[in-house]
Amino acid sequence: MAKVFFSYSRKDRKWVDRVRETLKPLLRGKNVSLWSDMEIRPGENWQEAIQSSIDQSQVAILLISADYLASHYLADVELPLILEKSQQGKLHILPVVTSPTFLGTSDLKSPLLSYSFVNSQPLSTLTRSEQEKILWKLSETVHDLLSSEVDLEIEAVDKPENKYSAALNKAISNIGGNVKGMNILGVDNIFFEAEERLAQRNDN
Repeated sequence: MAKVFFSYSRKDRKWVDRVRETLKPLLRGKNVSLWSDMEIRPGENWQEAIQSSIDQSQVAILLISADYLASHYLADVELPLILEKSQQGKLHILPVVTSPTFLGTSDLKSPLLSYSFVNSQPLSTLTRSEQEKILWKLSETVHDLLSSEVDLEIEAVDKPENKYSAALNKAISNIGGNVKGMNILGVDNIFFEAEERLAQRNDN
């Protein structure tokens, strides 16, 4: 399952709800999870849940505001995890400015400004119609990024060698064989073992 992670200040929860509503039509019918800390269940270790969700996500939407930049947890824990995964090429970061703030006064200036922001004007300063245009642009970007991820996975599965390898492993497993250490083209190749075991099973 593809996953979108929301990084935000609790005071900006309304923007999470707005983005969710805009994303739903584009992601309907797709195996995608939209995850925020609102998904954390009572009694669950919330820090572990957040870290696990970041690890499993392909896209992170950062809702940047003065409250976001003022949060010690976001600055010292959550954001570094997101940036680290992004630098490894495993996560797409989409920063969105929700209210007026000045990144130049923040320790986050350097890492955040290396990413292209979805919008140049804070959402809170725009009309409802202008906000919807920005949110739709964000949603289309998420859709395209996740579609690319899925296409890459399908391409890997569809490669003939992967299909044959998976089918061979399953067949040998079903007859109690062992593919490890076997030379597929040699005298003791796995096809001979499979044929022999199947013949023995039929005789019985």
